[in-house]
Amino acid sequence: MQSIDINILTIRFRNGLKPFEVQPFRGAIINSLKEKRLLFHNHDGKNLRYGYPLIQYKSLGGQASVVCVGEGTEEVWHFFEDSNFNLHIGHRTEHMDVENMRHDKFSISIAEDNMYVYHITHWLPLNEENYKAYIRSDNLCNRITLLERLLTGNILSMLKGVGLHAESKITTSIVDISHPNTAIYKKVRLVMFEATFRTNVLMPDYIGLGRHTSVGYGIINQVNNNKEKNI
Repeated sequence: MQSIDINILTIRFRNGLKPFEVQPFRGAIINSLKEKRLLFHNHDGKNLRYGYPLIQYKSLGGQASVVCVGEGTEEVWHFFEDSNFNLHIGHRTEHMDVENMRHDKFSISIAEDNMYVYHITHWLPLNEENYKAYIRSDNLCNRITLLERLLTGNILSMLKGVGLHAESKITTSIVDISHPNTAIYKKVRLVMFEATFRTNVLMPDYIGLGRHTSVGYGIINQVNNNKEKNI
């Protein structure tokens, strides 16, 4: 079994936040920093970072939240040092009030003989190219096969982003999926799904898979996995 131990920090604020407000929430946190920092925005004015986002902004249970992974758990403290917690989110100003912070050390692992079940919300698997392939698919089975391949790729990208290069085969199967919905991201219409899937990769709750995970898309939660999630 391959595995890697990573730090996960989940910060929940008491402030309410709707899913469509996650992007301005992210911008408000970035603007509150004294200087541009790479992991908060994946660029710092000079350098671009194309890897898996290690600081992810979300609405969890209707509350403003930040999920930090690996190096992001250390970098996020610049927000607490720099900010006065008065954030301009869209057309309003909010004084952010931390409800709780949970720090876990989680063992992300690739199992040989175990399968884990997850639910994923606001999942954006399709770019322009594979959207065309999805539309061309002539039946549901072919579309599910395509989405399973893309989901496997999403998991591999996450594993690479946290420093685990898969040597074993990643197995993924979608067991339930919603009808496609529409998300608007930077004025572009994107196809969005909710799904339940099985995979042999053990992953922590609330991290994102797929496109635009830094702003709350593709959030996963374990479903009835009778495993110790934290170490």
